[in-house]
Amino acid sequence: MAKFGFAVAGLTSGLILKLVGFDQDIAVQTPKALAGLRLAYILVPITGTLIAMAVMTRYDISEQRAHDIRLELEARRGTRPVA
Repeated sequence: MAKFGFAVAGLTSGLILKLVGFDQDIAVQTPKALAGLRLAYILVPITGTLIAMAVMTRYDISEQRAHDIRLELEARRGTRPVA
């Protein structure tokens, strides 16, 4: 899953650079490119965070359910829970 994340990040970065008009051959970027990069540095993390929050609100697990899962996993492994 991490490799997939890196691939998506690389693809997204390249697309953002292309969309904002970034030119690697010039020393000073255009104001439009700089503004686009600033906007991307703000909107992309905000969008990712909002998506993660939406997913997490639909993840229905209580403290008791997490405890039960932990006990079940420890029983499968043959380990005892730490008091």
